[in-house]
Amino acid sequence: VYTQTAPDEALKVLEIYLASPVDEKRLSIAASLLGVLRSLPSMAERPDRFTQIEAKYASHRDVQVRLSYCRSWIYAARRGELDAAQIERLLSKMEGGTAEEREEQVIVVCECFRSPKPRSDCLVFARAWLREHATPQLSNRAKYSIANLHFCNRTIVPIEALAELLLAIQPIPAELQ
Repeated sequence: VYTQTAPDEALKVLEIYLASPVDEKRLSIAASLLGVLRSLPSMAERPDRFTQIEAKYASHRDVQVRLSYCRSWIYAARRGELDAAQIERLLSKMEGGTAEEREEQVIVVCECFRSPKPRSDCLVFARAWLREHATPQLSNRAKYSIANLHFCNRTIVPIEALAELLLAIQPIPAELQ
């Protein structure tokens, strides 16, 4: 609610966090602020400022800051506001990144399925992307995110598609079962 009612203040907070030492709590808040601000119609009135701040998070030298930028897209995915073109651009930016960034790709894609009102183009892209990238080499955290798709609505994640993904990421460590 804060971000929606005081977007200029939220932008100031994001700038302060960029100038502050990296801290997990701040980065979590930053991801939330970025995600909500991105979806506000009022950001169209000040696109340059938001775009500049967002770009600083996306290209920051510290991987943890870049990961908070990636996580900010989860908020759009959960609200069904992420389209196929947006997620494709985000994933291509993350492709050459660190192992943590590649892990985060899977997590962001899986979040597309958790929305109560997902965009159909996003789901089609996400399904195809997961089929291509679900491998035994994924990190345990990424495998966990895929395994948790069993909690999703069966019309969004059919059991056959889930079974295909689960087989593709074998072995799944016992602690994730």
